[in-house]
Amino acid sequence: LVHLGAFRAAAETLADGEVSEIGYRMRHADGGWRWLAGRETPFERDEHGRVRSVVGAALDVTGQREAEERLREAEARFRDLVEHLPAAVTLNAIDGSDAVFYASP
Repeated sequence: LVHLGAFRAAAETLADGEVSEIGYRMRHADGGWRWLAGRETPFERDEHGRVRSVVGAALDVTGQREAEERLREAEARFRDLVEHLPAAVTLNAIDGSDAVFYASP
């Protein structure tokens, strides 16, 4: 299920040729939810300039969103671990630049 009113409202604000990008969830036929990244642009207007139809495409980005969430969780676990160690922890560049990417408090 998707609230089409949100799409209609967004399309009305677009100029001809302007593209809207939106992320949303949609219920899959299997009952689960999928994250989609959509792009749309006005295709046809009525005599009053209101959008009658749009053309667009959507890409299922569920896997990407889930991977990003797993990465956030792993980073939080790492940060919690190193911030509670009884020693200093640093992540340094190995290219000879002396860059420090992380230093524990």
